[in-house]
Amino acid sequence: MTAEAVAYPEQQIKPIEVSPPSTRKKLAKYTLMLVGILELYAILMFMLTSMFESPPNIVTFHINLWQGFLSTRTFKETLIWALPIMMTAMGATFNERAGVINIGLEGIMLWGAWAAIFFSFTYNNFWAGIIGAVLFGVAISLIHAVMSITFKADQIVVGVAINLFAIGLTSVLTALIWRPGRSDYAPKVETVNFYSFPFIGPILEAIQFSRFFNIPVLGTILRFVPDPIAVLNNHNYILYLGLVLIPISHFLLFGTPFGLRIRAIGENPQAAATAGIAVRKYQYIAVVISGIYASLGGAFVTLRFGLFTENVIQGEGFIGLVAMIFGKWTIIGAVLSSVFFGYFIYLSSGLKLYGRLSQSIPDPLLKIFPYVIAMVALALIGKAKAPKHIGKPYDPTED
Repeated sequence: MTAEAVAYPEQQIKPIEVSPPSTRKKLAKYTLMLVGILELYAILMFMLTSMFESPPNIVTFHINLWQGFLSTRTFKETLIWALPIMMTAMGATFNERAGVINIGLEGIMLWGAWAAIFFSFTYNNFWAGIIGAVLFGVAISLIHAVMSITFKADQIVVGVAINLFAIGLTSVLTALIWRPGRSDYAPKVETVNFYSFPFIGPILEAIQFSRFFNIPVLGTILRFVPDPIAVLNNHNYILYLGLVLIPISHFLLFGTPFGLRIRAIGENPQAAATAGIAVRKYQYIAVVISGIYASLGGAFVTLRFGLFTENVIQGEGFIGLVAMIFGKWTIIGAVLSSVFFGYFIYLSSGLKLYGRLSQSIPDPLLKIFPYVIAMVALALIGKAKAPKHIGKPYDPTED
């Protein structure tokens, strides 16, 4: 042993390092949690069914319900329900990482939904509707940015004002242009059918899971496995754009100097300014990005059918904010949370619609379950740490 080691024995003691749980363990944990939540859902549905009619066979009921849980249709509809929530949640991740709260995303979604139909109807082209929705999203988000960043107004109050403004004015404009309550039909966004593609289309069609349902054993297994090609097939352009934006957004926020500056501003804008970062400029950019994403989510809601109705955005903007928090202010987390919410929102109506649940169960009882499930999941997943400077207007004179 050297003299240095004798003189300074504490330097030879290595600290105990506690490694974080591996990705595999986390995946196993969340998978078990999801299975437990689904089983709880199945038990509650069995109890509800037994309350309103004679109790069904519990084994048959569970098998039937789990087929619904894992069916291709359920996952396909989940994507549709999750997309507007996902777009809003990803956008909210940008502005909140920059330290700005945007409660007005619900209103921006509503404006995007209205503008998409107005421009699509006016120019008889759904691409005009998409571009119009984005322009409105940029304009409304700039109003929020000017009020909350430049003039340092209370960010919550500004967001609430944008929501109320959107609800009132879109209703008035709809009544003036078309009729009270709803618009006329406009061109809706076209869908993409993978099976129509040359060369690859016939191959994808030949390997559909449904073609193997009559094969013993294999067919029984495949009935409980969602077909990934069928899940992703036959959606419109906005949904595919949203899916493409997932890796782009994650890389932009967590893999580029731009994203690093956004995150630094949300943690400590004074330190970021000292390092030469134009704090307000990046906050403006982050808020505008969130507006674009939310307006695309709103456009998806209305351009699917080519129709706008009053208050067509029924809380998806607020659910998007919850999904962003649930996802711990990360893009991937926000996306997974949005899919989680979309899944249970569909289950609250889709299983009854396609005969998996009794028609005698009152709809209001079914519609509260996604929110109950969300509260249970939030309690299980643990605390989420927000950016330190979130919601506080940046003041260069502060220490």
